[in-house]
Amino acid sequence: MAPQRTCIGCRRSAPPTELVRVSLGEAGSLEIDR
Repeated sequence: MAPQRTCIGCRRSAPPTELVRVSLGEAGSLEIDR
């Protein structure tokens, strides 16, 4: 749930579960950080 993992550059190292959340919407991922 680390906000750093949601970033586009860090999502590569993030697990598949995080990739799914980011794929929902790059703009939406920014809101998840908060």
